[in-house]
Order: sequence, then C-alpha cells, then structure tokens
Amino acid sequence: MVTTLIASGRSGFLAAVLCCGLASTQSSLSVTSKIVASANSFLSTLDEGQRSKVMFEFNDAAQRMKWSNLPTTMVPRAGLKMGDLSGPQRTAAMGLLAATLSKRGYEKVLAIVEGDETLKAASGGRGPAMFGRDLFYISILGKPSVKDPWMLQFGGHHLALNITIVGADGILTPSLTAAQPAKYTVDGKTVRPLGAENDKAFALINALDEGQRKQAILNYKVADLVLG
Repeated sequence: MVTTLIASGRSGFLAAVLCCGLASTQSSLSVTSKIVASANSFLSTLDEGQRSKVMFEFNDAAQRMKWSNLPTTMVPRAGLKMGDLSGPQRTAAMGLLAATLSKRGYEKVLAIVEGDETLKAASGGRGPAMFGRDLFYISILGKPSVKDPWMLQFGGHHLALNITIVGADGILTPSLTAAQPAKYTVDGKTVRPLGAENDKAFALINALDEGQRKQAILNYKVADLVLG
C-alpha cells in the first residue's frame, strides 16, 4: 500500500494517507479546532462511566496496540462499543470521525462498516455475533487539544484507524483499511469500499511485461499479520 503526504494551509496539516485521508481545509489550525470541538461534543454526551471507558492516557502503550484486522470476538478491543451507545451518542461519535477524516475517507469508513453489517446479515445470525456495525469501538488517548498531542482510535473487523493530532499536524498511522465483502449491494447500488485501490493494483500488474511480473508477484503466500 502506498503512503503519501498531503498538506494544506500555511503551516500544513500533514497526514499519512492509508486509503483514508484526514480532513483538509485552507486553515490547518481551523481543522484542528473543529476536530477538538467535535471530540468534546461527543464526550459531553457520555456519562461518567462511559467517559472512563473511552478515555486513556496518551502514552498508554497497551491501548495503542489494541487494533487488529480480525473480529473483536477474536481480538478484544477497549474503549466504547458502538452498539452500547444511544442514538445521539452514536451520531456524535460518527460526527467526530467525519470532522477528522476527509469526505472521501469518511465515506470509505462508512462503506467498510456497512460491509461488515452485510456480512452479519449473510451469516444468518448463527453462533455469537462476530460482525456488524455494532461491533466497532472508539477511544481517545489524551485530552483533545488544539496544541497538545492526543489520539483518536476507531476500528473493528477489517478497520483500524489510529489518528494522532498535535496542533496543526496530524498523522493517520498505523492504520488498516480492508473490506469483507469486497463488493455488496445496497438499494440496488453496488458498493466497493476499496474498489479504487483494487482497480489501480490490477492496472499496475497488467501494465507490466512478463519479466516484470515475475519479479513483482511473489511465488509464495504471505499470511502473517503484524500488529501494533
């Protein structure tokens, strides 16, 4: 996966883009202020017990490593589970994500989450719940601030966003975006959460000659998933 840097504004709001982009406008400090306001708005909807679950120290090494490609039933997460939030709380949580990510990045996250809901429906409810939009978690490391470092985490099956913000600078890494199913239909519309990336990958491979393909395509499978 290719990582690029984007910058906007006079001082630049830097983001490592891993299929999802951070929010970008002409004023990077204005972006940060809006993100912090959205974070505080979300936190204001929570009771004391919920805040104690969602908030962590910025340097909490254990929490920083609690992300995975696997379902939350296989690799437990910490923070607040979306399924445990009320409607207004859930709206505020997603509003925080929308403020933090670019429009395209937020739409991609929604498509991945809704794909997991499709996977849940396809499983027919057999056995314990492993998939679905309710099994995604949100957490905040550090106190949301326009100058001091803090982190927003959001993820579940096939999605892990670790977004660190320090003043006007932000970075979206380590993060993971994946999709299962790769393609599904909603209201007659075909949705491919990672369709653009997939198409570009095939275009690249198809542009290589036979000798280049032999160098580019591994003759063995890679199955290990490195976390943290």
